[in-house]
Amino acid sequence: MRFHCIKIKNIASLRGSHTIDFDKIFHNSELFAITGQTGAGKSTILNCISLCLYGSNYKNLNMSDFITLDEDEGEIELEFSLGQQRYQSYWGCKVRGKNHELLKIPKTLRRLSLLHGDQKDLLDKLPEKIIPLSYQQFCKTVILNQGQFADFITSTWSDRKAILEKIYNGEVLLLMSR
Repeated sequence: MRFHCIKIKNIASLRGSHTIDFDKIFHNSELFAITGQTGAGKSTILNCISLCLYGSNYKNLNMSDFITLDEDEGEIELEFSLGQQRYQSYWGCKVRGKNHELLKIPKTLRRLSLLHGDQKDLLDKLPEKIIPLSYQQFCKTVILNQGQFADFITSTWSDRKAILEKIYNGEVLLLMSR
């Protein structure tokens, strides 16, 4: 799986619209870090990816907790590819009604589209149905937020091997072990 671009609007501390173009970042370097002061939005970016792909977050927060304070709604669009197929995953949450009143139950929407250039074909399945990793595997290998790296490292060899084999093909793992 490769991330291409994420667009975030009114999610947690990231008020307004923000775009991270991973393709542009990867053009300059295959390695990058998400850094910043406490509260700058580092974990929010990881949660946005998780919400778009799995509809879940590793902090077990209520969906309405992700919407920026005093905003009516928030949304995330994530473009990613699996093999030769390129997709756009969408997550949106509305917490206030027409008169700016808080909704008793936030309205969330998720959808997945297959991209063909500028054209989008809405699919009748969600991203977790096409991603070869379970949510738990994704969190252990892709997110690895803060202290969770230690959890992955201290997992049994067979657990780590099974997870890594789903991400990398056998030849890449063999090269990495050398």
